[in-house]
Amino acid sequence: MSVSTKTITIKQRSQACLTGPLTYSSSVLFANTVQDYGFATLVGTPAGGRSSQSGGIQFLTLKHTGIRTIAPRFILHRPSGKQQMTPVQPDLAVSQQGLSNTEFVTKALSVTNSL
Repeated sequence: MSVSTKTITIKQRSQACLTGPLTYSSSVLFANTVQDYGFATLVGTPAGGRSSQSGGIQFLTLKHTGIRTIAPRFILHRPSGKQQMTPVQPDLAVSQQGLSNTEFVTKALSVTNSL
């Protein structure tokens, strides 16, 4: 049995990912991955959440004291290991101050056209 292989050529072009104060939770994980692996340029303002995220919670009762506590089940770190516990910083900063959401996106798009 012979195996046929194909070569696929992908046109390389610049990609951008918008971040801002509402970038939180799974979007922070996405922004971390995009930035750390160089899939795209992060454009905008710092993320609203920390670059390290916790997932799920567990309820615990400490054996000897009976104190009840809540703790994360796991912590997700950036692939690069850098900037832990700080907001994700964009590669290209675009200020949103004084702009509507539409104006902010338009401004970010104009910046990305130069990539």
